[in-house]
Amino acid sequence: MYRGNEKGRVERTIRYLRTTFWPAPEWMDIDDLNRQAELWCRRVAGARKHHEEPQLNVHGAWEQEKAKLLPPPDDPFPAEDVVTAKVGKTPYVRFDRNGHSVPHDRVRRSLDVRATSERVRVFDGNEPLADHPGSYDARAQVENPAHLARTRPVW
Repeated sequence: MYRGNEKGRVERTIRYLRTTFWPAPEWMDIDDLNRQAELWCRRVAGARKHHEEPQLNVHGAWEQEKAKLLPPPDDPFPAEDVVTAKVGKTPYVRFDRNGHSVPHDRVRRSLDVRATSERVRVFDGNEPLADHPGSYDARAQVENPAHLARTRPVW
């Protein structure tokens, strides 16, 4: 744990990442970016001298510490962004600058959105309503045609 007077050390590490890794990569998807970041951590950042023990590099210090750490869980914790979103007059819930379709009978109410980097799921309480692929676009309409099909009233 860092003390208040070590705040600069943490912020310099973030600046190092932003100026040495982030400006250069071109990536296909989030998995490709994660692979490149891990490779950069191992080859570039890990080769730096350790700030407290100059005879070690960062990777060597990590190898020494790794044996003292608990193993990661078998089932990684699923990280989801969970928000409540209002549906207006049209059957779309707005999330992350995009519209995601919901069944047309759920307009004018609040619904729960649970999103990961791959999926955007919409719920009414515990009832699942929609499951859409995630989108990094802006102002996109992500639709399921079944949500938009109205059944005609029988007279």
